[in-house]
Amino acid sequence: MNFRELLTKYKDDKTRIVLNGLGTGETKGTIASIHDDYIEFELLKIQKETKTNKEKTTREVKYIPLTSIFDLSEGEKEKISETGLKAFSDGKKEQ
Repeated sequence: MNFRELLTKYKDDKTRIVLNGLGTGETKGTIASIHDDYIEFELLKIQKETKTNKEKTTREVKYIPLTSIFDLSEGEKEKISETGLKAFSDGKKEQ
């Protein structure tokens, strides 16, 4: 798979990615479209006001040349697994 195919896969799957450090934290980064020599990278940040329950949406589109992309990541994935006695006791029951 070449780089353009990877970008196309992320765009088609609407995968949240971190590109050149953009799209981290509460800001969601996705590829909007891919052109011959640049991509349209959409940054979306949704903030919720606690008192009024209103949502404030900030949307920004960045046009990034393909030659300027130096870092691409799907971001950190967090997995929670049971450890200690709970996992041990579950394994005992299966035997």
